[in-house]
Amino acid sequence: HQRKTFSPETRTHATKLLVGYTFMRQLLLLILLLNQGCVSYIVSCIDSKFERAVKPIDQEFYIELEFNDQQMSKHIKCERYYSALCAARGNYWEVREAGGVQSQFQFTDQHLGEVSISTPSCYNLLKEDPIPISHVGVTINDARYVINSSQGNIHTMSSWSARKSIKAKWQYKVNGAILE
Repeated sequence: HQRKTFSPETRTHATKLLVGYTFMRQLLLLILLLNQGCVSYIVSCIDSKFERAVKPIDQEFYIELEFNDQQMSKHIKCERYYSALCAARGNYWEVREAGGVQSQFQFTDQHLGEVSISTPSCYNLLKEDPIPISHVGVTINDARYVINSSQGNIHTMSSWSARKSIKAKWQYKVNGAILE
């Protein structure tokens, strides 16, 4: 076998082609890595165009509220739905109250005025852990309150927007278990 030799010009040209080819591969790899977020966004947008039926969860929750001697109750059913928002974070299955609206207790208290107390979210209801009373949203006369402390069924709540603190006697139960 006789080995073929190339002229220096041919070797220089071949080296430039090889370097150019390597550079193009690296550039293409860099573009693909940088566009990873864009690709997942595009896939999420395409995915969001396909309707998926909600899936009922075969479990019902009985919520009871006693607030300053007023008693009320609700039955809550939950469902799984596909959250497809065409977002870079992607789409996923989530849980919510059947119908898609978070329910709440709304009433008038003779001492406090208009009161709205949210029911626990389906996410919290379906977890095995007990739901802390601090997860319950309380609104009194359009001011949002947070629970600072509790002693039995007496809760001290404060509102930054109303700039005051109040005490109220109330008890919340989910399927007979008291929220603490």
